[in-house]
Amino acid sequence: MNWLSQNKKLIWISCIAFTLRFALLVISMILNPDAMWTYDSYGYWQLGHNIIHHEVFSQAVSPPLEPDYFRTPLYPLFLALFENLNIGNSFIVFCQVILSTLICIYTYKLSKTISPNEKIALLAGLIMALDIPSIVFANFILTETLFSLLLVISIFHVSRFIKHESLKDTLYSAAFLGLATLCRPIAFPVVFIVGVVLFLMTLHRAGYHRFSILFFLFFFTVIISPWLIRNKLTFGEFFISHLGEHVLMNIHAGAIVAAQKGISPYEAEIELRSSFIRTFNGNAVKCPNEFANHIQIESQKIIFENFGVFLKLHLKAGVLFFVKPVRGYIDLLLGKKNTYAAFSRDISSGKGRLDSFHKYSGRFTVAMVYLQIIFSLVVYIGFAIGIAFLFREKMYYTSVLFLGTLACFASTVMPSWVEARFRIPVMPMVAVISAAGLLLLKEIYTKRKK
Repeated sequence: MNWLSQNKKLIWISCIAFTLRFALLVISMILNPDAMWTYDSYGYWQLGHNIIHHEVFSQAVSPPLEPDYFRTPLYPLFLALFENLNIGNSFIVFCQVILSTLICIYTYKLSKTISPNEKIALLAGLIMALDIPSIVFANFILTETLFSLLLVISIFHVSRFIKHESLKDTLYSAAFLGLATLCRPIAFPVVFIVGVVLFLMTLHRAGYHRFSILFFLFFFTVIISPWLIRNKLTFGEFFISHLGEHVLMNIHAGAIVAAQKGISPYEAEIELRSSFIRTFNGNAVKCPNEFANHIQIESQKIIFENFGVFLKLHLKAGVLFFVKPVRGYIDLLLGKKNTYAAFSRDISSGKGRLDSFHKYSGRFTVAMVYLQIIFSLVVYIGFAIGIAFLFREKMYYTSVLFLGTLACFASTVMPSWVEARFRIPVMPMVAVISAAGLLLLKEIYTKRKK
């Protein structure tokens, strides 16, 4: 009872987070029970299905079940668990609703590692509880929710290590970052951000555990090594995923070709893929490693030769990464027909985007989009002031950790395909910084008023 009374406000925030996500689940199950499935969802499910029934990691729906080298194993294993237990799809989403609620709790805990101020922590948790993309994508069979939870737990333990210098936190951080990488490879660069933080601490703190970087890297490697070994045995090389090379071709180089030729990103993807297959000396299907290396080299040539275009596209994408609202996915959950015309990728490439948005989106979605814009405005005002708070409190290591991770995710966003779901993993850090800034703003206003 004492714990309940001490954490009453956190419990309320958790209840708000759970209620909003669960309510959307119930509504979507009534209006469109299949809404939770997207193109990527079916690929993940097929991987899980083949793991259980054929003991092979493959997206193929019929023999031969060729091993997959695009996806990483954690989320398919998560789905395989439900497949093995023969539990309905709605229960998968229900579990994700719980995981999404835990993200809010860990956002609160993360805030407490950088400041003992209870109000900052509660506000950070509330920001995550009310974050509409987080609410929406908890209701899709996609990696976002599980990945975001693993990442925030890892960042939480790094932040605790900065404060307490306990090697136990280094172990936990490495383990959860390893799991996050096995969920989505985009987490891998965060290893370098954490490494920089640990190195800086080594330089400037007396009595510091100087082997913490090696300790961190060792346990991270232990977590991902079974997957690396599987790929070595299956494909002859150690790698996490070859999806990055294909994204480099289809999305990054494709965006440049689309901009130069005035064609759609989809047409540019087809053109590049056909061109790279023709210039590849071998069979692209039977030689996935060699083909991945080939498209990486050719895509980099296009990027370096048109670096100005590439930089312009990425700067725009980086801004959209932080502010773009979720749209068509809301309509999809609510059972509205023709929702695909309101998806980000279709609208962002054409003219009259605002007209298209109002034409194809339901009234509730339109209202939610404008609410997200207002919400984002408040959050990022707080975020800008919160950065000043971090430096005022001399939280330099935390600043490198948070801002480095944010920059890492924003810089890898895909120019022709920016969606609100891509920023969900970094929203806990945005929420913590924003909450600190908003409370600092209130403090300044109160002093001036007196």
